[in-house]
Amino acid sequence: MLTEIPDLPSGAVGFRVGGEVTVDEYRDVVETRIAEAARAGGPIDVVAVIDDVAGFEPGVALRDAALGLRDRHEWGRLAIVSDHEGLAFAVGMLTAFTRLDVRVFAAADEAAAIAWISHTV
Repeated sequence: MLTEIPDLPSGAVGFRVGGEVTVDEYRDVVETRIAEAARAGGPIDVVAVIDDVAGFEPGVALRDAALGLRDRHEWGRLAIVSDHEGLAFAVGMLTAFTRLDVRVFAAADEAAAIAWISHTV
């Protein structure tokens, strides 16, 4: 399941990820909100809080990769909040090949992640 995190500063979008994530949810929640932020102009800062994910429908990873490659000049900061082991390593591998400004935060540090994408720290 994907839900939007409300009340983030202008230019920032956030999502809470848990359970089974479907292609329809990804399209309707993530892609729609990112498109809205892109139309507003300026860099897009994102926080993704990853809770207990049960899995992803086939196609979600491809859509996510495609979204990340499109309009790369519009991406600002990406904060990933999770206690899942191995995620920091995977994110490190991703950022080694991109110019994305990405940080991984522990679940207890969600407020710090939001402050970071809000450019208040």
